[in-house]
Amino acid sequence: MLLVGVDYGLARIGLAKSDEERRLAFPHAVIARGASDEEAIGATLRSLEGVPIERFVVGDPIRLDGTVGEASRRARAFAELLEARSGIPCVLVDERRTTSAASKSLRELGVESRGR
Repeated sequence: MLLVGVDYGLARIGLAKSDEERRLAFPHAVIARGASDEEAIGATLRSLEGVPIERFVVGDPIRLDGTVGEASRRARAFAELLEARSGIPCVLVDERRTTSAASKSLRELGVESRGR
């Protein structure tokens, strides 16, 4: 069973699947959000048809000061609806500082800044 990462946005939703060991994530799809979260969830679930999913991991864009803003409220509402529609548990993960951590890791691996 795999984990599926969900990066919720107003225009698009990014999906990534874990490997069997849950150590790495690989891009799966980018879903156009459409007019509503309901439409986006339908498209998300169709794109994952046949994938053995244990749980969804939804990025929670909490503000740097730790408060919950509009983006976080929207991501949380999406996760709640996704769980209700799919029957698959959703967990929220604090996204603060993830971009800087990823950039640091890529720098350490020698990936050029244009490739990041």
